[in-house]
Amino acid sequence: MHAQAFDSAAKAYCADSDKANSSYHNKLITEAVGNQATLCKITDKLLYNSTFPVLPSYAPPDTLTQDFSEFFTDKVTTILSSLPPPDLQTTSELFPEPPATSFLSDFTLLTTSKVHDLIKKSPIKSCPLDPIPTDLFKASLPTLLPAPTAVFHHP
Repeated sequence: MHAQAFDSAAKAYCADSDKANSSYHNKLITEAVGNQATLCKITDKLLYNSTFPVLPSYAPPDTLTQDFSEFFTDKVTTILSSLPPPDLQTTSELFPEPPATSFLSDFTLLTTSKVHDLIKKSPIKSCPLDPIPTDLFKASLPTLLPAPTAVFHHP
């Protein structure tokens, strides 16, 4: 008789606890509507997703970089080991190498006039790393032309 009363009380307690828990979380979710970050935290808590620190707790950079390297190397190794080996015969059948039909064995040197024309046709764009602004380079081209021509002819 006492066991039945205990079971009945335990079931009632569990039902009340579940109802209170559900009501509590419904209220939290309702209050967080429109706040994506809060909703994600609530969802993580409901699903028992534990959060891990983003970075390890120690500070020596050389150890940290080594750990990151080992972590990603292990990840790649694990992923590669889980993949089936490639079927090289099928791959070569799908992507056959075309036979070489021409070879680059002789080159014609650029003339100074050809280098001049190519530079003049190029757009005027500069960046802070350029040793000389493009517009100034183009304006000084007759004087500077032997230098870029020599660069193109250098083996």
